Formats: sequence, structure tokens, C-alpha cells
Amino acid sequence: KYIIMISFLKHCEKYTTLFYNLVIPRDVLEGNNVTLEATNENVERNDTVSWTLSEDCRSKRIAQWKNFTIFINEGFEDVLQMNQHNGSLTLIKVTKNNAGIYLTFLLFNLEHVSKPHITTAQTNISTPPVDDGSCYINCSVKNTPNVTLTWYKEEEKINQTNNLDIAVDLILPLDIQNHNEYTYSCVAANPVINKTDENKSTFQDEFCSCLCQTFIYCIKHFHFFTGPGINYYYIIIVLVVVGLIAVWYKRRRIQRNNEGQAGM
Repeated sequence: KYIIMISFLKHCEKYTTLFYNLVIPRDVLEGNNVTLEATNENVERNDTVSWTLSEDCRSKRIAQWKNFTIFINEGFEDVLQMNQHNGSLTLIKVTKNNAGIYLTFLLFNLEHVSKPHITTAQTNISTPPVDDGSCYINCSVKNTPNVTLTWYKEEEKINQTNNLDIAVDLILPLDIQNHNEYTYSCVAANPVINKTDENKSTFQDEFCSCLCQTFIYCIKHFHFFTGPGINYYYIIIVLVVVGLIAVWYKRRRIQRNNEGQAGM
């Protein structure tokens, strides 16, 4: 009985692969076959699956899959077979010479991830807005392979979506309840890149102009937005009070002037 060690690598030189560092022992009897799995998923055309008989990913490849083409290094043609769908490696009729550590790593190409955009949810213009104390917003991003779109409330993941059809943009809605003081962020990410947009006070003016159909509706909804910022509702109240005091003071002064003239 011989021990075959499979080592999965996440980082190899400047490349990033699908797996974290992991070593899996496999027992096999002499003369039997053993299959070493590279990944549970089918590989894509632009992916590269490589195998080395060493713990060093820079060592010479003994087998490689790329663009649906399989390469077996000289001297291993009779003892190795490679699965054309997922890059798994099969050792045929194992002998003591086959014992060792087999390292596999998957290189894959990822496209640029665009920054997501937070906007108000579209509503029917002919329908008056409903003051239910909530803010409805959407996060959207251009779809690319392996991209997921996620809403976070502070550090908590609350919703996520993806779509294998890259022709369809990713859109993820969010309903924020009133008097909510949390910060929400929308993250578009693939396995190595992420871009973030946050729902903070800087978005209040934009949201308000999109949401409100009347001045009163806009003012009532300012304090429903999350993140730090000025509460415009209370500012309006203060301005109204100051205005009333100014009007009263002006009228009082006119009344005193009239009383003074009458006394003469």
C-alpha cells in the first residue's frame, strides 16, 4: 500500500487559484488505479489545470489541461490520464515509484469588475408615492463571469445574487426601514476582485430628487436614509420657528411705532 498526497494551492507566484492550501492523503494498493480530483466543477475554455509531482508550483508540469487540450509530460504517458472536463488526474496501475506529493492548481482568467451603482427603485410616475416609512433602492452592476452582487448591513451579508447569463446585468433591490441607523454597502466581486458602493449621506440629495413628487414628501423622507448626515426635517422646523418669531417681532415693532405716533 502506498500513500499519494494531493496538495491544493490557492496562490502560485502571481496567479490566484480556486483552492486554499490543502493536503489530502490517499491510500492506494499497488497495481490499482487512483483518481486525484482537481475541482468539483467543469473547467472553462480559458482555464488552465496543472499538475506537478512536487510541493513547488514552479516545478516542471507532469500534466496540464488548457483550451480543451491535454498535455502529458514525456515519461508519464503510460501512467497518467487526465479528465477533459474537470482536469482530474488518474494514476494507472500504481507502483512505489508513483508515491509522492501531487500538486494541482487551477489558473483562470477573470474580467474587470465594474463598480456597482446604487439608485432609487423605479416606481410608476402616475401612482402617488406611498409613505410607508421605507426607502427602496437598487444596486446594479454590469455582469461578467463569476461575479456576485451582495448587499451588506454593516458587516452582515443580507442578500446576494448572480447570473450565469452575462448578457443580463445584475440588479439587487433593498428595502430600508425607517429610523434605520445602519450603513449599507453593495459589493460586486469575483474570487479575486471586489468593488463597493455604499449608501451614505452623500446619496441623500440624489435619492430625494428621485423619490419625491412633492416638497413635503421629500422632506418627510430625508431622515429615513442611513449613514451620518444632517437631519433636514428638523432644520426645516427650526427655520419655520425662526421665521414665525421674526414675523411676530416685526409686527410688534410696527405696533409700538403706531402707538407712539398716536400718543403724540
